[in-house]
Amino acid sequence: KNIRTCVVADGKITFVNRNGFSEFEITAEKPADVKEIATIGDTVYDSLQGAVDAVENNGTIMLKSNEDLSAVADYAKTFTIDISGADGVKADDLKITATENYDVVKTVNADGTITYTVTRKADVQPTTPPTQGPSGPSGGGSGGSGGGGRSYIVKYNAGTYGTLYGNKSETVAAGRTPAKVPEVKANSGYTFVGWSLTSGGEIVDIATLKITKATTLYAVYKDKDGNIAGQPAASQAPGATQAPGATQAPDATQAPSTGFVDMDAYGWAETAVNALAADGIVSGVGDNKFAPSANVTREEFAKILVGALGINVGSGDTAFTDVDANAWYAPYIAAAVNAGIVTGQSETSFGVGQPITRQDIAVMIARALNKSASGAPNFTDADAISDYAKDAVALLNELGIINGYPNGTFLPMANATRAEAAVIIYGVVNLAD
Repeated sequence: KNIRTCVVADGKITFVNRNGFSEFEITAEKPADVKEIATIGDTVYDSLQGAVDAVENNGTIMLKSNEDLSAVADYAKTFTIDISGADGVKADDLKITATENYDVVKTVNADGTITYTVTRKADVQPTTPPTQGPSGPSGGGSGGSGGGGRSYIVKYNAGTYGTLYGNKSETVAAGRTPAKVPEVKANSGYTFVGWSLTSGGEIVDIATLKITKATTLYAVYKDKDGNIAGQPAASQAPGATQAPGATQAPDATQAPSTGFVDMDAYGWAETAVNALAADGIVSGVGDNKFAPSANVTREEFAKILVGALGINVGSGDTAFTDVDANAWYAPYIAAAVNAGIVTGQSETSFGVGQPITRQDIAVMIARALNKSASGAPNFTDADAISDYAKDAVALLNELGIINGYPNGTFLPMANATRAEAAVIIYGVVNLAD
């Protein structure tokens, strides 16, 4: 409970107390009877379930044994299982399912690997739903009696300004409060100040927050100037001439033309990122970093797209109950709605704080271009593309804006990263030129 971090070197694990003293070491050898079922990088797992629980979004699990071939995924992500190291195992042998609140789509790739895309279903409401305001549950009923015995997944999102130490998710009984809240260590130059129901939104009191549906809690940080990280400074009121970036307000100390220091492994995206940063359409996250692998939320992408297309930005009034008219992102969502680019996940919900999927990016851009495809999507996992997105994905592929992955897949349900979003937007800007 008091451990802040640990360092693994030379076969030893050094644990460091959160107060910075009382170090101790543990040296251990793997018992001969421990089975190596799967690995993620250098980490060994004695069950496929353990590997599925631990794998990050867009990560890969190496299956090493044919003795354990089933697992249940319990939160949204995309991951790949490589079965080449497991003797005699075929794609159909794997039994990867999801908990009741999630769907899973299986794609067998040309190289023999299997990609699983886990997406959340519509939120499951309690038997007697509580009254709910614009920014989330307002009361949650009395104790645990209103949930009809249901439980919900609560996920914790550290964002790009810090790191989680502890659970990334937990299961909470309906009407109860979270009990396994992880510790957050903020990056240099930032301070963790609490949790919010939306990215960069109002801080909530975890001790009194009653869970009445599947919930994601977002870590909120302040920068060295005391501003909420990821929001435009108070002096940067949205305007028609403002070129917005992704969530983070542009860092005046950064020089985008010289490149970001964390783009070495993203050469395919570097030209796009640097060009868009120079134009003020995207920005870094501080310390001359871009965080190319971080996910992009729906409101962040709306802001980037509105800026890239030069759409006028006005008030933040919308019909979406999850869009606070005073939030930094509200004017950009309103502008995108008025331009016919977004319609939301329903008539009353935009999906603020949720990572945007690759297929939804395609849909937004296709609406902005006001064009249709001449044919069907040409990807090996085209069947996994939702019907409402098939024409949009096909159009962007025809225009050369998206090309998919080397194995021929598009992964429509996968969350888009900042690097991917930048490349796609760069293609749109060049197309417009």
